[in-house]
Amino acid sequence: MSAGTGIRRSKYNHENETTGIFQIWIMPTRSGEAPIWGARTFPKGLRSGQFLVLASGYKDGGDALPIGTDAGVIGATMHAGETAI
Repeated sequence: MSAGTGIRRSKYNHENETTGIFQIWIMPTRSGEAPIWGARTFPKGLRSGQFLVLASGYKDGGDALPIGTDAGVIGATMHAGETAI
C-alpha cells in the first residue's frame, strides 16, 4: 500500500486461523501520488535459496509490487546451512 495523498485503512483477518504478517514502512521519495494498494503471492519455490524482489520503485522491478521510492524489498526462504548472494 502506498498512502500517496492520504488513505484510511484497517486490518482484520478473514481466515479461520492465525495469520502472520510483516509490516514494513518505507519513506517515499515522491509525494502527492494517488494512493495504491496491491497484493500478490510469492511462491516459496521462487524464493527458495535465492533472493526475489518483492517490492520495487525501479522501472526494472518486473513483477514486484510497486512502491513510491527509489528502493527495493527482497526476500528469500533459506534452510539451515544454505547461503545466498
